[in-house]
Amino acid sequence: LLEGVIEGHDADVGLTRIRCANTTLWLTQVDAPVGSSHRVQIAARDVSLALSAPGAVSVLNVLEARVSDLLVAPRQPAQMIVRLDVAGQPLLARITRKSALALQLQPGTRVWALVKSVALAE
Repeated sequence: LLEGVIEGHDADVGLTRIRCANTTLWLTQVDAPVGSSHRVQIAARDVSLALSAPGAVSVLNVLEARVSDLLVAPRQPAQMIVRLDVAGQPLLARITRKSALALQLQPGTRVWALVKSVALAE
């Protein structure tokens, strides 16, 4: 869960903008007033990682983070759970071990977590 404050709604595209950690998150429009607190649940399977900020991509949510820890996923030896720190808030990413090795992830590595807005539907 990431905690934030609703900054606005864009009814034309059906999205809500939330100030969360050090960035803005876009999610499917919620029925809550501007200025109210809101928790956003992000499934680890919906988080992709990059070593540099992406250019033109369809993913609206790009969060700068640091790797806190890496663990082999329970009962899934080909997968890793990557614990991230997003401006003091925790976030998990589930990626393949192959990807973790290719990115040379280790605690302290600076990454960008990419989360599709459609994955954040209420």
